Amino acid sequence: MSSKVRRDSNDLMKMSFNLRQDSEDVLQMSSNVRWDSEDVQNTSSNVRWDSDDVLKISFNLCQDSEDVLQMSSKGRYSEDVPQTILSKENK
Repeated sequence: MSSKVRRDSNDLMKMSFNLRQDSEDVLQMSSNVRWDSEDVQNTSSNVRWDSDDVLKISFNLCQDSEDVLQMSSKGRYSEDVPQTILSKENK
């Protein structure tokens, strides 16, 4: 799934989304939003389920070359209660 929105030549906003689920049950989603040549925001996230029922979510937010915010989290779900997060790590 991809979508692009363009307002005019001076004020450009692009949005694109990619969803992929392969044989390893990996769901990847990325989006790029661009307003102009000096203000760029990039957002990407990765969600992965492995054989141990581990949900890994990572986010990367980049506003410009001097201001970078990175956030990642990892959650493990138990076999009895799949909706309960037993451990969570934030970096």
